[in-house]
Amino acid sequence: MAMVPKGAVGTHRHHHAASTGARRGNAAGFTLVEVVVSTGILGFALASSLSGLTRSLELLRSATARQQGLNAVTLDLQRQQGLVIRALAKVGDTPPWLCSNEISLARLKEDLKQQAADLPDGVMRDLVTVDGPLVLVRYTSSLPAFRRERVLAAMGSAATCKDAAADGIADDTTNEDKPDDKAES
Repeated sequence: MAMVPKGAVGTHRHHHAASTGARRGNAAGFTLVEVVVSTGILGFALASSLSGLTRSLELLRSATARQQGLNAVTLDLQRQQGLVIRALAKVGDTPPWLCSNEISLARLKEDLKQQAADLPDGVMRDLVTVDGPLVLVRYTSSLPAFRRERVLAAMGSAATCKDAAADGIADDTTNEDKPDDKAES
């Protein structure tokens, strides 16, 4: 057997142990490629999240603007209807039916036009006479699905006016309060 110097055997084993130990140390960490790939995935996820957040904020702003417009239209419509109710009550008519000759639809329409509109930008109010005997208010806007209209006053026929007057003074009894004729027999 050949004599191996003491240092040679130990050096060889020590070198081999050092190289395998170095590998074991690297196996517990991350390589540069793994770090780059995970950073890319994280960046993509963050970009997607920010895109969704931006879209959500845009939708929230749009919904808020639409709701503010609808609230303003509701208040304006209440003022318009209040004016009609007061005008028709002065002449003894039952809103929305204009039955007496003391006020005309044209005059009522002009009074409505004079009333100030506190509407947001882009929302327009127009008073329209439809088929002659109807005055309606129409609100339009560039906002999606925003068009609103409501009949404010209508020229009533004799039968309509008679029915409206009867409805206005009818008592508030309901069917539950009235005796049931069939139950007695």
